[in-house]
Amino acid sequence: MSKSDQITRNQHYVSRGIQKQFADTKKKVYELFIEKDNLSKKNYDKTMAQNFVYEHPKLSTNYLEKLFSDIEDVYIPKIDSCIAKIEKENLSGINYSQFILRVKEMLPIFMIFYFRSGALLYEYSFSSENPKLDRVERMILNIFDGRYLWGLCETISQFYESSVIVDEKERFLLSDQYISTVALSYKNKFRC
Repeated sequence: MSKSDQITRNQHYVSRGIQKQFADTKKKVYELFIEKDNLSKKNYDKTMAQNFVYEHPKLSTNYLEKLFSDIEDVYIPKIDSCIAKIEKENLSGINYSQFILRVKEMLPIFMIFYFRSGALLYEYSFSSENPKLDRVERMILNIFDGRYLWGLCETISQFYESSVIVDEKERFLLSDQYISTVALSYKNKFRC
C-alpha cells in the first residue's frame, strides 16, 4: 500500500503548521480539555487531533484529510514566510500595512482553517442526533459554499479590524478571534 493509499487515523482539526507557531523549542503546546478540566503540554503532532474526525460514509477515505493536507502544503510556507518577515522587521519599527494585502489574499484559507477547528466541529455537532456525520456535513457546507466563504472574506476585509495582543516582549497573548466569535455567535451566520 502506497503512502497516499494509507488511512490517516489521527486527523488534526488544528493544522500542525499553525500549531508550530505557538510551540516551544521542544515542539510542545498547551492543550486544555474543558470537560475534564485538564491542562497538559503535548507535542503538537499528538494534540488537537481526533481519530477519523473527517471521515464520512459519502466521501472516499481520507478525502478531507488529503484536501486539507494539500492546502497546508501550499499555504503553510506562505504563512511562515509572512510571520518570519513580520518578526524580523518588527525590530526596525515596520509599517504593517504592507502585510494587509497578503493576509487578505490568504483569508479564504484562514477561513478554511477556522471552519475545521475543534471549536466549530463541536459547534456543528451540538444538539445533533448524529454528531459524527453532521459535523462533517456542516463543515463541508461552510467550506464548499463559495458564495458564503468569499462573502464572509469580503465582509471581514471591508469592515473588520483585527487585533493581536502581545506582551512587552512581543510574545503572543491573545487574538480577537475568540472575542469576535463570541460576539458574532456562529449560530447567527450571515450571508453577503
